[in-house]
Amino acid sequence: MKITFNQFELQRIITCCGAAIYTRTVAPVLGCLKIVAQTPLQATVTATDLEQTLVLTLDLSVHAEPGTCLVPFLDLKNQIKAFTKPYDTLTIATLEDDTVELTSETSAGIITVTLPRMDPDVYEFPETLKCPELREADAGAFLRAFRCAHVSATKDETRYVLKGVYADVVNSVLIATNGSSLIRMAVADLGEALDTGVIIPVTKVLLKLLPAKDRFQIGVACPLGDPVLVIESGDILYFVKSIGGTYPNYVQVIPDRFVATAEFPESAIDVLKSFAPYLSKEDILGVVLMGRRGKLAIGVKTDACCSVLRIPDGSFSEGQEMVVTMDYTYLMSALKAGFRTMRFSDRFSPTLFTNGDGGDYVIMPLRGTEVHDLKEKFDAVLGMSEELEDVRG
Repeated sequence: MKITFNQFELQRIITCCGAAIYTRTVAPVLGCLKIVAQTPLQATVTATDLEQTLVLTLDLSVHAEPGTCLVPFLDLKNQIKAFTKPYDTLTIATLEDDTVELTSETSAGIITVTLPRMDPDVYEFPETLKCPELREADAGAFLRAFRCAHVSATKDETRYVLKGVYADVVNSVLIATNGSSLIRMAVADLGEALDTGVIIPVTKVLLKLLPAKDRFQIGVACPLGDPVLVIESGDILYFVKSIGGTYPNYVQVIPDRFVATAEFPESAIDVLKSFAPYLSKEDILGVVLMGRRGKLAIGVKTDACCSVLRIPDGSFSEGQEMVVTMDYTYLMSALKAGFRTMRFSDRFSPTLFTNGDGGDYVIMPLRGTEVHDLKEKFDAVLGMSEELEDVRG
């Protein structure tokens, strides 16, 4: 086999395959790319870490000699470092003794590296699953929803089921939760694109690599074991194993009865940021939200700070007074992601933020946070009201 890649093709290989390969592995074959020259003008490059597999199809600019070889990803990546011009090329060839030779032709000269033979009997590259029947879906809607929802997926290894984003095909939504916050994003044609619900792992390919535009092909393969999500987008065919297990009943924590509504402007983010220097990791990162007389304010009580600031241009619906304590990080995340309408039930119930585009962000209230020291400051900022009780919200 002999195949030549130009700088653009190599960069595409490094970018795409690098997102699906695990180089720090005790199995050397998993640190390799499987390169197959199928025809003189087309090749596939496959990377896998056993949990995910990415197949990149390239139309070649230089005729290739058909064949197959395994090339360590890091060796390939090191070769491209010497490239300085767009017309620099790398040729990969298998020799008679089955060793692999990498030859870089650059403006600085020719660099040749010979790699040891990867014995197929010892280094058997994992077989790629057969691609199931795929259906067309809105790539932008799916990926934007996934990338928004994933921030609420837990990083706790002991709660493995919650580490992914659940595709609920019955309700056509993507769900992620860590037990303290939850994001639900509507995806119009999800139920039509997937036959079954799956818990999708959070991967670099889904977060950064696949373009969130136009349309792509999506489906689920069901080999022995957990279902596998399959996506075909342009020159990429991507397989990722779903997370096994039963996703919890998330519907029960989403409130559906409200007594008040608040609107947060862009300036609310700046107000929140002003409290950041006074919140240490040792503190409970709780901030108190209060709505009264059509106005909104945020308060913080720590050893270093006891302050209340009004949110400029923030509005609060007339009616029952609102007071609730929630995690600073989750509130900031919700506002930055565009969830600016808050619906309030009571200080002991989850609070719902919406983005006006079919997305919901649920934040559980914090308990055990005394805020009676902030009463006078809230009264000064929002106007007098009835006596505040100690809030544990």
